[in-house]
Amino acid sequence: MPTARSDDWRGAGFMLLAMAGYGLNDLMVKLVAAHLPAAMILAIRSAMAVLLLLGLLALRREIWQIRASLTGRALLRALLDTGATIGYVHALTGLSLANAAAIYQMTPIVFMLASAALLREAIPRSGWIGTALGFAGVLLVIRPDGAMLDPHALAVVVAVLCSVARDLLMPSPICLALLSAACTSLFGLGALTTGGTAAPEPTQVGLLALAATAIAVGYVFLALATATGGSGFVSPFRYSILVYATFLGMVVLGQYPDAPALLGIGLILLGGVTVALPSSRPRP
Repeated sequence: MPTARSDDWRGAGFMLLAMAGYGLNDLMVKLVAAHLPAAMILAIRSAMAVLLLLGLLALRREIWQIRASLTGRALLRALLDTGATIGYVHALTGLSLANAAAIYQMTPIVFMLASAALLREAIPRSGWIGTALGFAGVLLVIRPDGAMLDPHALAVVVAVLCSVARDLLMPSPICLALLSAACTSLFGLGALTTGGTAAPEPTQVGLLALAATAIAVGYVFLALATATGGSGFVSPFRYSILVYATFLGMVVLGQYPDAPALLGIGLILLGGVTVALPSSRPRP
C-alpha cells in the first residue's frame, strides 16, 4: 500500500534523525570525557535530559503517564538502561567514537539470539549469517590479542547485555526514557559523593547541555520511528549511527579508523541489515 510505504519512509527518516542525535551526544561526551570524570558527566547530562523530557511531556500533555509508568517492571528497565549508559559512557573515555558505536551495534544481533533462547523464537538462516558477519566485524574492530580485552571494549559489551535485557522487558516511550535518565543522574550524583572533584567549567557545561539536547532528540525520534514505520523496514536505518560516528570522529577528533576497523564496521553493518531485513517481509 502506498500509505504504508510512505509511513515506512517517514519512520526511516525519524530513525536517521534519532541516530544523528545519539551520535552528537556521543561526540559531546567524548569531548568532555578528557576533562571530567564519567560520574559527573552522567549526573549533569542526565539531569539536563530529565528537564528537557519533562518539558516535552508537559507540552504533549502526557505528564500523567509518568505515574502510570512507575511499575516494578519499568523501574527494572530503567536500572538496566542506567547500566547500559554507564558502560557506554565509560567506553567513550577510552575508545574512538567509531569503535564504540561499532561494538554496540551488536545489540540487535544479541537481542535476536536472546529472543530465540528465552522466548523460543525461530531464527531464520539469514539471522545466523548476520550473526556470523557481525561477530567477525566486532573481532576486527577490537582485535583481541593474548592479553585481556581492553576494559573499555568490555564496557561496551556490558552496555550491550544491559540493553538487550532492557529491550526484552518492554519498549521505550518517552516517559520511560525520562525514568532512565533520572536513574542515571542519581547514580552519577551518588558516585560523585565518594570523592571530591572540581566544578566543571562553563564550556564543559555547555557541551553537556548540547549532549542532553541531542540525546533527548534521539529519544523522541526513536519513539516516533518505531511508532511510524514497520520495524523490519526502519530497523536497518539504526546502523546509520556507525556512519555518523565515523564521520564525526574523523572531522572533529581526527580519529581515522584503520583498514581492519573499517572492514569490521562494514561487516557489522552488513550483519545487522541481514538480521533485520527478513522481518520486513509480510507474514502469511
